[in-house]
Amino acid sequence: MGMPLDLYVIRHGQSEANVIVQAGEQGDNSLYTQDNVTVPDRSWRLTAIGRKQADCIGRWLVSQQELFDRYLVSPYVRTRETAATMALPKARWEESRVLRERSWGEINTITQEEFRTNYSRNWMFK
Repeated sequence: MGMPLDLYVIRHGQSEANVIVQAGEQGDNSLYTQDNVTVPDRSWRLTAIGRKQADCIGRWLVSQQELFDRYLVSPYVRTRETAATMALPKARWEESRVLRERSWGEINTITQEEFRTNYSRNWMFK
């Protein structure tokens, strides 16, 4: 099999973590609770909006009658939920660790303010 002519890359739908980070960026750190900050990044699920987004792109792809040679997904819960919710006919999803998001370690679990304070040298890289 040669190189693909077209490559479609679809990001996962809105996740629970996206909601927490977006609220923090708006100055609301109330969602940075002990329960939330201890959830491993790979375990975050889609929100209702994220499921609607995945359904929407799935319907669009089906309407385009695109045929794909391969279907790849990262092992994260939110990406597998996105893939399943897209409901693409005959899709056989293959998990690929190469597609995982960059892990920021403990930085994922702290507020923007804490990050700026404790990791100011790294602030511009995130």
